[in-house]
Amino acid sequence: DNLTRLRMLDEPLSRFVFGLVRKSAGIPTADLPADWDWTMTWEENFSNNAFPNEELLALARATMAFFTFSAAFILFIFTKGTGNMRAGVIALLFFSLNGLLLLHGRRAMRDGVMLFGISLVIWSFIWAAKKPWVAGIVAAIMLCARYSTAPYVILGFTAAVWEPISNDNPRRTIKNAAGFTSTFLVVFLLLQPVLWLHPIEGLQEMARMRIAFTSEGVATARELAPNAVFNSFPEKFAGLIYHGFVGPISYFEFANYEPELRIAISKYERIPYFHLWRGMILGSVFLFLTLLGIVLTIYRFVRRPGSFGKRITLILTGAFFETIFILATIPFPSQRYYLPLLPFFSILAGLTFVSWEKDTLTTGSHTP
Repeated sequence: DNLTRLRMLDEPLSRFVFGLVRKSAGIPTADLPADWDWTMTWEENFSNNAFPNEELLALARATMAFFTFSAAFILFIFTKGTGNMRAGVIALLFFSLNGLLLLHGRRAMRDGVMLFGISLVIWSFIWAAKKPWVAGIVAAIMLCARYSTAPYVILGFTAAVWEPISNDNPRRTIKNAAGFTSTFLVVFLLLQPVLWLHPIEGLQEMARMRIAFTSEGVATARELAPNAVFNSFPEKFAGLIYHGFVGPISYFEFANYEPELRIAISKYERIPYFHLWRGMILGSVFLFLTLLGIVLTIYRFVRRPGSFGKRITLILTGAFFETIFILATIPFPSQRYYLPLLPFFSILAGLTFVSWEKDTLTTGSHTP
């Protein structure tokens, strides 16, 4: 049925979060009897009772805003402990005041809880070797918030086994690997009821359905709006620069609801800082500092390899592989698809402001 199809296609965590919040607030399910159908007009969805009431919508948005705020705080603590206070503050400003985050981090969708999951995985770089089973739980929560964060699961696993491998301790390496993997699989399956009866076959079907769904979306987009699909890797890379940094805020992929949202968009754009760190000037500053952070970090490794810490290695590796993953798998120029990169880019921009001659980046041996 359609419900099973949605469960196979979509990540489950946001549904659990919204359901728990709705239940805690005492809002009955009958207040939202139908799901929003993106193929229908605004009026048709409204007539179908698919539009949430103001209380439910405000509660859902507040929940996502809370997760986004928590992610910003965790990233500040991590960057401060890895670099210094100045680096932490700069990373916090680039992340929390980014126009892309201000828009999508408060929407009643999945982006807020996804960013929170990513921040937890980044935080686990500090303590994963001591608590690999907790790191596995954190990685599963992140993946169930957004499947496009899959490369970060490998980072969490690497953080869990990094220390015992470095210390040539095979017994602890196996123990940490088993602890991370077991809790990751258990939590992932617990959050996926659709996989309980046939997990292997279910995962295969999920992959098949997502590939088919993406292919259908690409075919439809090429027919209706050919410019809404990337046709080559250079186009995807240019799309990353444009939509990730310098392009104006985009409120929707397709403007089928633009007339109904025009008043709300106009009201939102009256906020003075709604497009901060976006556009040709401020967006270019953010891009420049991100690239500079990468270059300076690599330069520091070349000069002093022994002081190049686990955390910095994982941050650089995460930014690289997630970028490649997004460029390889995302065919649409949608700004919110680049959100998983924002925490890593913000940290790298913040690390640009570390005093490279006087300060020493933390190796990851203690908690800040």
